[in-house]
Amino acid sequence: MKKRFFLSIVMVLCMAITILPTMASAVEDGVNTEEELIAAVQTDGEITLTGDIELTKVLEIPSGATVTIDLAGHSITQTGTRMVDWCVTEDIPWDESYCLGAGCEKSQRETGLNAIYLIGSSSLTINDSVGDGSITGTYNGISNDGGAEATLVVNGGTISSTLYNAIWNWESTVTINGGTFYGGVYHATSIKDGTFYGEVYVGASDNYTGTVENGTFHADVYAGTVQNGAFNDSVYVTVAISGGTFNGGVTSRNNAVTITGGTFGNLMVRSSNSLSNCTINGVLNWSGTAVPAIDNVEFGESASVGKFGYELINGQISEKEKYSIIVAAASENGSVSITHYNINGIAGTISAGQDWVRNDIYEGSSATFRATATPKDNYTFVGWYDNEKGAGQPISVANPVEYETDENGLMGDCTYYAVFEATDSYEEQLAIVEAWVGDYDNTEIFNINNKNDLAALALAVNNLGKTFEGKTISLNAN
Repeated sequence: MKKRFFLSIVMVLCMAITILPTMASAVEDGVNTEEELIAAVQTDGEITLTGDIELTKVLEIPSGATVTIDLAGHSITQTGTRMVDWCVTEDIPWDESYCLGAGCEKSQRETGLNAIYLIGSSSLTINDSVGDGSITGTYNGISNDGGAEATLVVNGGTISSTLYNAIWNWESTVTINGGTFYGGVYHATSIKDGTFYGEVYVGASDNYTGTVENGTFHADVYAGTVQNGAFNDSVYVTVAISGGTFNGGVTSRNNAVTITGGTFGNLMVRSSNSLSNCTINGVLNWSGTAVPAIDNVEFGESASVGKFGYELINGQISEKEKYSIIVAAASENGSVSITHYNINGIAGTISAGQDWVRNDIYEGSSATFRATATPKDNYTFVGWYDNEKGAGQPISVANPVEYETDENGLMGDCTYYAVFEATDSYEEQLAIVEAWVGDYDNTEIFNINNKNDLAALALAVNNLGKTFEGKTISLNAN
């Protein structure tokens, strides 16, 4: 019995010795089957594809393994599917905590699989030495288990998904040096080049940084996420964009984003962000009151400013001209009266139904301002100001009225301004009228090509007294 046991061990060892060179030889010679590829990624090493591979299961990179896959012009295509619990009511994957509590209907649904999945501290580099190589998933192209220890480097190839994202990541390090991506990229920590056709989120929450140096982006880019998905400003993920062509929109998601280069379509930033050495061809907008710090920014012919109250003039951001109506007040025995109860101006009207007393004006904690300001068509009411230009902040509880007192300590004479602002479309109409009137005498034919031209014609007749007698008005609008 002992002799047999010894012989069986010898036989197993011999088989192992025979198999090991065969596996090593397969990796050295390249792989072209699913079985060979799955076996090859179990240990550290470089793997070259010698043929297209169709997957029926997820290619998992085990924790601790450091693997390089050279696509070499070949494809890895996921064809497998799986059954998952599905929330019929919300049409989303089943979430026990949400769907069960909401009383949703549960069912099974067939869905796709990731092509490649990184586990734990695994490291994967994707190369494509020949070109035209690709990785396609039926769920995500490349994904990980959500931890912070995995590392993914993409140097080339086309990464895509027929369902969700090219790359899905939350806290790990994802470096993209090149390649083409169809589907979203969530969340890259460093992008040095590449072509992107889906949404891109820059900055992973456990690395606290994100950089974009170059690349062409055809969809929206979101810069700056925060820790553990808590989308607030408590923990910033700093993002620096120094180059790239952004044909879609770019949105800054926190205060720790800086832009020092690149060409942008639409750009949404925050007041605390800074922009320099870049070109903007679309709409620049920002959240917050102050204009962001801007240095050496070129605005293209189609560029504009989307922030209410601002406009782009000769490449400079300027506050729009405000149209004011004066309210005069005079004191009498301690009360403040509106001198003009009904004021009718080009931009709007002001009326008040009763006298004001001292505390009726925004003072201290009082929240009453008894005059009513009503904008006319094509205008909006901005607020009450102590100056006719609408400079500074409007009068409010947080910004109370400052006034002089007489010898008895009573409120003295004061003047306040209701500030109105022309809407964007009306600004265009006013510009047309200004151009027409400026050369009215020398112009024989006035072309009406659109609604703004037609509105401008009415403005010129009604407000400026132009009769267009002896002139030709050519109606070209549909």
